[in-house]
Amino acid sequence: MNTNYVTTRWYRSPELILNLPYGVNIDVFSLGCVMLELYLGYEAFPGKDAIDQLNKVFSVVGTPSIEEWPEGMKHLEEKRIVFPAYEKTDLHSHIAAIS
Repeated sequence: MNTNYVTTRWYRSPELILNLPYGVNIDVFSLGCVMLELYLGYEAFPGKDAIDQLNKVFSVVGTPSIEEWPEGMKHLEEKRIVFPAYEKTDLHSHIAAIS
């Protein structure tokens, strides 16, 4: 059984926040957030609401382009939601000790 409801916003993938179709990437993102929180000892993306949540994710991994994430970026454009153009970064640069 699949459900699109994730209790804690901080573990919701961008696709889930935007109500896009379910894919395994949603679960992988959530698991990654939990693992990162266990490693760091604090929440990786503690957004106050859905938009702030996306902003926190994009500020770390970079704002996706329309080519990289067509469904999501088209959805955001339709809603007239614009995020700063955060530069793409490697997660390792934020967490140097991960091997």
